[in-house]
Amino acid sequence: MLRLLAYGYLLFLSFSQGCSPQKYVLAPQRVLSGIVYVVGNEPFPRLLLESESGCTYTILADTSSFYRKLKSLQGRKLRLVVRPNEAPADTSTIRIERYELAELP
Repeated sequence: MLRLLAYGYLLFLSFSQGCSPQKYVLAPQRVLSGIVYVVGNEPFPRLLLESESGCTYTILADTSSFYRKLKSLQGRKLRLVVRPNEAPADTSTIRIERYELAELP
């Protein structure tokens, strides 16, 4: 009987840890500067940011006017406050929090 309770307790712990709220902690914000490009064809174009360091990031699409405004600023240099995508394996996709036009040199 004691062994059955021990197995039940271990099973409970393994399931409760899988639903831990720590699993959903937001990634830290960072600031990137670069040029926004639109790639692909309608109806599924994508926005990319080519950073000053030469890295290319895919901007997560959404249906907000904010995303449409970014699309209209293609070719312009922007300073973006971003969060990485929640999927740890995908480091090239970013979520835009806010943006501002950067000064051209």
